[in-house]
Amino acid sequence: MRRLGLGMLLALSILAPATGRAEGQGNVQELLQDCQQPIVDIRHFFCLGIVQGVSDTMMTNASHLKMMPKDLARLEANFALCPDPLPNYGARVQAYKNWATQHPEKWTQPMVIGVMLAMHATWPCDPDHVPNYSK
Repeated sequence: MRRLGLGMLLALSILAPATGRAEGQGNVQELLQDCQQPIVDIRHFFCLGIVQGVSDTMMTNASHLKMMPKDLARLEANFALCPDPLPNYGARVQAYKNWATQHPEKWTQPMVIGVMLAMHATWPCDPDHVPNYSK
């Protein structure tokens, strides 16, 4: 019984750094630190989840640009992601790490904003040329 309690305490202490930011409350610098951890570290998986969620949402936004009036589509393109070909999640994490390293002035911004800025800087979206991801 004592070993089980000790094991649970250890598991919770390992998860604590990531779960404290589970609601996206961390900043760009904290997420960068998570992304720089070895791929087997729980913090790297946290990074992957944030980058995956934000970038997938941005690609979903891109799929709606063709249905919008041009002036609105140009505005909304800032919140869309239009890579062609579609990069894997490892490439998206690397794009975030590259961008965050180059922009220390943004390190205090919320992590989700940082991922959006990184994805937009790496794969900007032109509403007139949105790739078809449903192929």
